Amino acid sequence: MKLEMPSLKCYIFNSLKSMKSFPHEAAKSAQPRICVLFPGALGDFVCLLPSLQSLARGAEIDLFAHTEFADLVPARVAVWSLERPEIRKLFVDEVTDEEALKVFFGGYTKIYSWLGSGQQQFVRRLQSASRGKAKIFPFRPPIGRIHQTDYYLCCLDDVMPRGREPVIAPGDKGVRWCDDFYATHELRQRPVLVLAPGSGARETN
Repeated sequence: MKLEMPSLKCYIFNSLKSMKSFPHEAAKSAQPRICVLFPGALGDFVCLLPSLQSLARGAEIDLFAHTEFADLVPARVAVWSLERPEIRKLFVDEVTDEEALKVFFGGYTKIYSWLGSGQQQFVRRLQSASRGKAKIFPFRPPIGRIHQTDYYLCCLDDVMPRGREPVIAPGDKGVRWCDDFYATHELRQRPVLVLAPGSGARETN
């Protein structure tokens, strides 16, 4: 089922075909590489997970976000700090090393940003540095009655069906912590009630 968002504004520009392609400095790979800029906190990030899983099926992903999310991302997603100087420079009026920004962002196959959509300077500079490959979206959906998870999915090139739920596969460290916790408190074979501060249900978010 296709989800329509008629009032969504996305900045997309045609690539400048005459310009030479630059490799990405963080990780050079023969695989397609996608850059994702995401400023959200933990709850928002959980809603982004289905989109990351969709993108990671066909490319390596560099996610610029809060680095504490690194343990939660799916395979083929690398987490980098959103505080990198290359990203901060996108917001300033004058940058003396424009070429360095083109080296950093120009090697990506695609760029998805939920950061800076309301900042004209950011939009202009990122489009220039990426050679028009960046798609920049508002952080929140511009229309009501759409769950944040569905909104992020609809921002991708391939429109995904609604209703995909975020899935977090526990890592080895988390599994070991759980095993130790259960052993320490003698919880094996005993019922355990877990209370969370928010349900994440679509009816309430």
